[in-house]
Amino acid sequence: MVDDFDDAAVVAGTAQRVGRFRFFLDGQRWEWSKAVARMHGYEPRTVTPTTELLLLHKHPDDRQQVTAVLDRVLQGEPFNSRHRIIDTAGHTRFVVVVGDSMVDESGSVIGTSGFYLDVTTGDSGGHHHDDLGDGGCAGAD
Repeated sequence: MVDDFDDAAVVAGTAQRVGRFRFFLDGQRWEWSKAVARMHGYEPRTVTPTTELLLLHKHPDDRQQVTAVLDRVLQGEPFNSRHRIIDTAGHTRFVVVVGDSMVDESGSVIGTSGFYLDVTTGDSGGHHHDDLGDGGCAGAD
């Protein structure tokens, strides 16, 4: 869990819709803020995020795209992606994820960090993933 920053400070008034993450190349270790954990349907600090868990929550139609994005993450490269996640209750959320390289004191890339933005609208939110049609995602840069 990301402890050194507070979701509420990310964007005032949108703490439930904006969260932060970090990914460390060494050990392929993920950290999620409280808001990112909740977007996936977990109470904060109740799950250890892994790449496998991350992929399990991706909408089946978006997994190939997200796998390509993860290749960039594993290289420590900046990325962005708009895709769907399915929370633990089976509800689909539309998210935009943006990440940039993290570097150590010597300038070596050690991972990536960034934001999840839940862009689910009232019209698209709350649907079980079996009810969704095509659309709702764009390729990564």
